[in-house]
Amino acid sequence: MAKSRKGSRPKPTPNDEEPIIHEATLGPNGSVIKGDVISEREAARIRRRGGNIVVCGPDTVANSDLAKRIEASVHSTIRSCRPHSQAGPEALPHCHEWPRTTRGGHSFWETDKLKARDR
Repeated sequence: MAKSRKGSRPKPTPNDEEPIIHEATLGPNGSVIKGDVISEREAARIRRRGGNIVVCGPDTVANSDLAKRIEASVHSTIRSCRPHSQAGPEALPHCHEWPRTTRGGHSFWETDKLKARDR
């Protein structure tokens, strides 16, 4: 928490360890390109429409857990996948509804070695 003036509430400061959710688009070589920062609720809405999101941060397990939680909030059954080699060398791990429908889309997450690209 940041320091505050006497009598006022302390302002929360961002925790660098917390995962951050972004809208996402797919790029060349299997890359995932980060878009705007979004809330968990907005991420669920994007996934419901068949769009892509990516969870970024230094903690692979926290990123994975959040991506899976978002996906599970939208779909009754999900499948987690390692990066697909046929997608390209920059592909990220992800999850999606299972079995697949025509909606498509993925909940991606960063690892300690595999990162999403900035726009």
